[in-house]
Amino acid sequence: MFRKNKKVKGISQEQIDKIMHSDAVNIKVSQKAVEVQTFWKSIAPVFDPNDPREHRKEPKSGQPGDYRDSVIVKNVTDADGIRWRVKPTDFKSKWIEFGTKNEPEHALVPKVMARYRKP
Repeated sequence: MFRKNKKVKGISQEQIDKIMHSDAVNIKVSQKAVEVQTFWKSIAPVFDPNDPREHRKEPKSGQPGDYRDSVIVKNVTDADGIRWRVKPTDFKSKWIEFGTKNEPEHALVPKVMARYRKP
C-alpha cells in the first residue's frame, strides 16, 4: 500500500490514487489473491480415515475437506485502495491453525505469509 503522506517526485497524489484504484490494479491484485488461495488449499489438511495417525473413522464434525474448501477470496476494497482478503471460513480454522490437545497445530497462516508477503 502506498503511503499517502510520502511525496513522490514527478507524480501527483491524484495520479497515484487514480492508478491505485484502476481496473488493471484490481485485476492483478485479485489474480494474486486467487494464487494465494490455491496455495493455501494445496497445503490445507484433509481428514483421511486411512491415515494411521487418525483415531476415528470419520471427522468429528463436518465432512473431509471442509476446511480446505472454506478458504475464500473476498474483495474488501475501501477508500484507501484495492484490497482482497484470503481466509478460511470453517469454524474449525483456529483449531487447525493453533492445534488442540488431540490435534497438532498446522500453522498454515505463517506458511502462506512466508511465501507471499514481503518483509
